Amino acid sequence: MHITSTFVNSVSSFFSVASNHWYVDRVARPPSQPSASQPSQRSQRRQAGLRKGERREQAILDATDRLLATTPFTELTMDDIATEAGLSRSAMYFYFGSKEEVLGGLQQRIYEKMARTMDPLMVEEVPIAEAMGDAIQRVCANWRAHRHALRTFHETAMVSPTFEAVWR
Repeated sequence: MHITSTFVNSVSSFFSVASNHWYVDRVARPPSQPSASQPSQRSQRRQAGLRKGERREQAILDATDRLLATTPFTELTMDDIATEAGLSRSAMYFYFGSKEEVLGGLQQRIYEKMARTMDPLMVEEVPIAEAMGDAIQRVCANWRAHRHALRTFHETAMVSPTFEAVWR
């Protein structure tokens, strides 16, 4: 019962915060210009928007998300994360100074993904009941996909005032 009420309270809080802070407008990118020659793979990656550092940072966050499914945060080390991400420990420290910073980065990424669950509510042509149903399904899917990380955020916020400020 406690987990269910915590989930319901978290979803309610999320919708309240997300609707109050909805400020992100999607900016359409200009169409790419066709060229006479095929663009290189490097050029294609740059057009996709993720540079090497951004890809590495995403790999670190992905690795942390995967590791939290099997390892409690208190037992997780920067070495574990670096190995899972395919990086050296020194490379890890270039992007994040501590595992708490990694957790904060993962929390931010998941929060941004959760905020996008509100997108169906912005489409005026869709009936509100249908849009709400779609938004709720997206929230539930995100909770299922990131349940280990979300549990870790909650547990860490209970013992770390610094992380609690980020989490809340």
